[in-house]
Amino acid sequence: NGRGHFDAAVFGLTRDLKNGLATPPPAHTPPNTPWGQYTEIDRKAYGLRLSGDQGFPVGAGTVRLVGGIDLQQMKDDRQTWESFAGKPDTVVLLNQLETVTEVGPFLQAHWTPTQALAVSGGVRYDAVTFDVEDDYLGDGTDNSGNRTMSAWSGNVGLALISNPKIGPYVNLSTSFETPTTTELANQPNSTGGFNDQLDPQHALNAEGGIR
Repeated sequence: NGRGHFDAAVFGLTRDLKNGLATPPPAHTPPNTPWGQYTEIDRKAYGLRLSGDQGFPVGAGTVRLVGGIDLQQMKDDRQTWESFAGKPDTVVLLNQLETVTEVGPFLQAHWTPTQALAVSGGVRYDAVTFDVEDDYLGDGTDNSGNRTMSAWSGNVGLALISNPKIGPYVNLSTSFETPTTTELANQPNSTGGFNDQLDPQHALNAEGGIR
C-alpha cells in the first residue's frame, strides 16, 4: 500500500581485549624465540541508523522507496608491549587512541511493474575516517594522523514473482570494505600510526538462482 513508516535504531557496545601474540617484536628475530607481543584494546562503539520508506503508484504497479543514513563511531585505546613466554614485559611498543567514524546515506527502490516481475535497485555512499593519536613518543616520532576511505556502491536486480512457490532471480552489485583498525595498526616497520599503503577492498558481485 502507499502508507510509509519511519525507523530509528541506536546501539552501543564495549569490549575489553587482552591478547598475547606469537609475533616477535622488532628487537627479537625468529625462529624459536620466546619473545612475542601482548596487546590490550579498550573499545567503545556506538551508532545511529535512521530510515524510512514510502510507496508510490507508478503505472499498473507500485514503487517503494527506502532511504536513510547510518552514523557510527568506534574508539580503540590500543597498547602493545613486548612479551616473554606469553607474559607482558615493561617495554612499550605501541600506545595510541584509534577513532573510526562512518557516515553512510543510502536509497533503495523496489518496483513491481506487473504482477509477474519485480525490479530493484539501490545506491549507497560510505565515507570512513580513520584517526590515530600516537601517545607513545619514545621512538622519537609522532605517528598521529588520519585518512578517509570512501566509495559509492550500487545494486540492481530482477525477480519473477508470478508463481508463489518458485521465483527465479538475478542480482548485480558492487561492494566496499575497509581494512580493520588491527590491520591498519600492523605496520611493516612496527611503528605507531596507521599503514598508509593498505587500501579498501572493492568487489563486483553477481548472483542468480531460484527461491
